[in-house]
Amino acid sequence: MTERPDRRKVQELLQQATQIEVETVQKLADDGVISSGFANRYVRMLVLKSRMSNNNPFTNLILWLRFVGHRISHSLVDTAAQAAHCPTATTLTTAPRFTRTAAVDSAAATTRASRASSRPA
Repeated sequence: MTERPDRRKVQELLQQATQIEVETVQKLADDGVISSGFANRYVRMLVLKSRMSNNNPFTNLILWLRFVGHRISHSLVDTAAQAAHCPTATTLTTAPRFTRTAAVDSAAATTRASRASSRPA
């Protein structure tokens, strides 16, 4: 029968691995291999992942709510900014998708006439 791993040792090992990964990403960013923005996002997600590995459901719920709230707020800000910079954005979404023109009407009439003439009597 196998023993369960010691939780403290596993947690310590995961923290050390996370620290090594953070240092590696920072070194890559300092060397110019990856952008600093990418490194920041990567480290943020790494910290979030390490916090969620804590196996505390309440902590996981709070982190998930923060993530979803962050995404929703950015979505609303982006939509508002797009509407502010593009005054036709609201017009485009409310305008009809298809506008009939004289050319469309004459083409439709021609098609109907050719179908009618090609039908057997």
